Amino acid sequence: MIKKKLLTAAILLVGQLVLIAPALASDEVTRPDSPNLTAMPGSDIKTATPIKAQSVSTDEKPSSGPGESVHQPASPVETGDLLQVVQNPRVSLILAGGGARGAAHVGVLKVFEAEKIPIDLLVGSSVGSMVGCLYCAGVPTAKIEELVLSSQFKKAFYPLPIKVKAALTVPPYLFKRMLLIKPPIGLYSGNAIAKFVSRNLPSGITNIEQLKIPYAALAVNLKDTRPVFIDNGPINKAVQASCSVPFLFRPVAIGDNLLVDGGLRSNLPTEAANSVGARLVIAVKLHSFLKTEAKKLNTVVSYGDQLAGILMSEIEDKPAGQADIVIEPNADNLNLHNFNRADLAAAIESGEAATRKALPAIKAKLSRLANSNVIETK
Repeated sequence: MIKKKLLTAAILLVGQLVLIAPALASDEVTRPDSPNLTAMPGSDIKTATPIKAQSVSTDEKPSSGPGESVHQPASPVETGDLLQVVQNPRVSLILAGGGARGAAHVGVLKVFEAEKIPIDLLVGSSVGSMVGCLYCAGVPTAKIEELVLSSQFKKAFYPLPIKVKAALTVPPYLFKRMLLIKPPIGLYSGNAIAKFVSRNLPSGITNIEQLKIPYAALAVNLKDTRPVFIDNGPINKAVQASCSVPFLFRPVAIGDNLLVDGGLRSNLPTEAANSVGARLVIAVKLHSFLKTEAKKLNTVVSYGDQLAGILMSEIEDKPAGQADIVIEPNADNLNLHNFNRADLAAAIESGEAATRKALPAIKAKLSRLANSNVIETK
């Protein structure tokens, strides 16, 4: 029993550390230096000239020989059709990754829906992409809340309890490796994530192009290290790729790409909104509040989650600086893998409370945007 617990904790900890370690190496991109954004005199409202979609370049002649190394960009800029289709959106909402903490996003969206705040572009990383795609498809927030509080949400990530899955998967995996067989890497296939999305989308909606609100899910291509904003094709596979934490879930093949969790490069992808000239960028952070009681840190899993949270909070601070407004729910009762219904409900409430707190600033910004549009049309 002790060995099984240690094995489970090790798998969770490795998955969390693999997710956050590469992001620490990325360079900070400060918003004022963006070449495509200019500020109106006497105002902090951004305008932008439309830009054409670009891809991150790799070394033409790697120092270690052709095909043996790739240049890793400082920030994600590779997209599908996003930069060609969506130009100068008025309001962009950015939803961070964070496992079960993503329940807080539901509270944020409930307030947006109640206050009739329009969203012209939504970009999500990991669980943010899952909650966000349902909203963009027109699923009412009451239904999304019901899904998150149900067992469906947990089973989307963990169809079998992680201890059981580890016991069933790890020994056969090691045995196959001893026989020089190379089975897929990942405790779970991740297919349950895709099925959850497909099952809960409105009838007839399967592709991102069909969504009511322009949407992109952030993932990272393992083959060339490029972060990729998936903004076309099957919604379910885009979300599965964006949620595929290394070692916990298998990478997702889409076209020539081999994709994993977007948090490897940017857990709060505000750069996508800035790239298309969004005039109001609202970002939702999930790691602003961490546990402070020692008794909550007395297990390997909670200890590892706290370490991951500290680093993820630091990582989120960089792109948060590129947002106009940052919403910071207090979901410290939840670790990445805690799907307790009461804690999920508390996280949703924290999302509502944080958004209500930010509401005066959001409405003030929207008013200024409306006034600037009137001036521009005269």
